[in-house]
Amino acid sequence: MSIIVITESSPFAGRLRRVADRQVVGLRPTFSEHALNSMLGTMRAIDLVVICEDVDDDQSMEMADIVHDHQLDVPVVLVRESPEPLSAEQRQFGVVESVPAISSDLEIERLLARHVGTSMPGAAPEREAPAVPAAPVVKVDPEEHRVVVVLSPKGGVGKTTISTNLAIALSRRAPLDTVIVDFDSQFGDVGSVLNINAQHTLENAFTQDGVQPPLVVKGLLNAFDEKLLVLAASESPAALEKFTPQQESDLLRQLSKDYAYVVIDTGSGLTDETLAALEVATDVIMVTTMDVSSVKALRRAVDLLDTIDLLPRNRHLVVNMTESGTGLELDDISAALRMPVDVSVARSVDIALSVNTGKPLAQAKRSAELSGAVDAMVAKLRGETARRRGGLFRRDE
Repeated sequence: MSIIVITESSPFAGRLRRVADRQVVGLRPTFSEHALNSMLGTMRAIDLVVICEDVDDDQSMEMADIVHDHQLDVPVVLVRESPEPLSAEQRQFGVVESVPAISSDLEIERLLARHVGTSMPGAAPEREAPAVPAAPVVKVDPEEHRVVVVLSPKGGVGKTTISTNLAIALSRRAPLDTVIVDFDSQFGDVGSVLNINAQHTLENAFTQDGVQPPLVVKGLLNAFDEKLLVLAASESPAALEKFTPQQESDLLRQLSKDYAYVVIDTGSGLTDETLAALEVATDVIMVTTMDVSSVKALRRAVDLLDTIDLLPRNRHLVVNMTESGTGLELDDISAALRMPVDVSVARSVDIALSVNTGKPLAQAKRSAELSGAVDAMVAKLRGETARRRGGLFRRDE
């Protein structure tokens, strides 16, 4: 069960997360229409939608209308600097209340009690979330084109490091038939990690209402090491706001027809670009570190994405930056996420150095733990036989 809060950066959202006894999913108004359509069209596990004061009245009504069209029983609450009595039109769109932006924690707690119930005295206990099933054993066709999304709701877990090294390793098996796409619209740095000065970026792949033809898109790709093709992120964080999630999904579908492997590096959180990528994905690689907040955030994201049927069947779990003495073991993480850990990567100075110098370890000739972990992921993606060695899955020689 979840609460959706639509905001750019309202402090109300932070207080709501602090008070709520269930998952609070934050969406930006620039991509909320697609996200709400995806979620509300396939699930009945949303308790409340909160639209904050930094979303103007017209857009708030558009968002409320989307909710109302999908589910009449999901209440919508407006947060406003100076709340006014609700109009007949607002009530028609499912808005049940308007509350002050400066509401205290106690007032927010009472708001939740009115509309969804919380763990306050007398409230019914929340039902336990359904178990996330372990990824089934899927027979892999080596000739099938694969779209691999690398994601984590938390930043700083090493998604880009995993993405770039995985793409390089795949490009060795499929030279010039592997593409990495930087879908981190805010802080994409695939280009800098690969030390590429991209002349063309992701935004150039779109037309006003569609996607550029395949030959045009091919001309936008940057080559790395004469094997890997790169579609770098735009310089401006606002560059993708003028394009729709449907266009983003269509671009990935087009690339997947033309290239054997498409690896997608995503931003932190469940952004619109991440959701668009998951709609096309054949595989998802989930990355976490050995801290409780990272594991909990990933567990909540998996629960939500699994509920709305946006996770592909091929799921892989990477625990990055492992070290002893953290209070967590790999078995603890596996149990919390209800899926096996496929590979683990120890914290290493070599990895930090590779990122800072723009020389990925998968490109280096010397052996490194990250390179072994990436080779393990490649083996699993390609359906090659793998076995455990030293805490990692390695290809059998």
